[in-house]
Amino acid sequence: MPPSNAALGAKSNNFSTGHFKVVIDGAQITAFIKSVEGGLVSGQVVEEPIGQNNIRGRHLGTREIEPIQIEFGMAGAKWALDIVNDFIVNRKTHRFNGEVVHADANMVAQYRFTFTNALLTELTLPKMDATTKDSAMCKVKLQPQDVTFQLGDGKKLNQDSFGRQKAWNTANFRMNFDNMAKDNSPHISSVESMTIKLGYKTMQLSNFFRPDVIPTKVDMPKLSVNLPLLRANKFIDWYQKSVGNQLNTGIEDAGHLEGTAQGADGYETTCSLEFLDNTLKETLYEIDLAGVGMEKFTIAKSEANGSGVKMAKFDFYVTDMKVKSNGGGFKK
Repeated sequence: MPPSNAALGAKSNNFSTGHFKVVIDGAQITAFIKSVEGGLVSGQVVEEPIGQNNIRGRHLGTREIEPIQIEFGMAGAKWALDIVNDFIVNRKTHRFNGEVVHADANMVAQYRFTFTNALLTELTLPKMDATTKDSAMCKVKLQPQDVTFQLGDGKKLNQDSFGRQKAWNTANFRMNFDNMAKDNSPHISSVESMTIKLGYKTMQLSNFFRPDVIPTKVDMPKLSVNLPLLRANKFIDWYQKSVGNQLNTGIEDAGHLEGTAQGADGYETTCSLEFLDNTLKETLYEIDLAGVGMEKFTIAKSEANGSGVKMAKFDFYVTDMKVKSNGGGFKK
């Protein structure tokens, strides 16, 4: 009798999920990589009726490549921020190649897959929170156009080249608004995570199973900030002028919105989010947001005998943005 699956699993020399390496265009990511997943090929099933038979025939049609998702420290995010900024500002796309290598407990490569002509399709910035000491991690999503798979070559991964997450946490930030809410900006306690999406579509060519990946548009992120309700008077004034008081229809409201779109009293403004070093004096990365308008004002739930600080949350839409990754950076 052949051994059971459980018996085989107990005797196998399996390798854990914690030993891997990610390379982009021949260079290893220079920050701690928390996780990587995806990148495999899936087949799309096609159903076809067969005469009057009540059972449909099935076969594989086109192929799709799953996006590769990587979560890593913001210390090594410059390459991703530069790609996003170039796509938004200069309408320039970057395609790159890379590989993911999985190793066993002895750091010997057991399996690898390589990808080519990949597009960066999403960048998620971490939630910045002045009350926590969590490491700042960002996420990227890559959409390859081709992938290949092979078993490992038995070589050991170079442990000396592994990047380490620099001493930087999510409490190190500064948020600045340029309108009437400027005075309340220093009291912002947290900025919610933001996801920038660089759109793409797949285009099927001739009789090839694999589609081409074509870049399209940019989906700007939503901006959400939290601060104590006691310190939110200027944000509330902004909300009242741009949202709360615009309940009546007519020429007066329309004229008011069109006439004061920008400026200190306008319903749209600019703002910036700065990622700071541990001294809180040097700017490492900066996100400049333009055409920022109020969408929603929320007061935290009130509960009997509650002792927490009453918080206010403000949600904004974003029209445009620029990413500056040429600040002080992390010094070796």
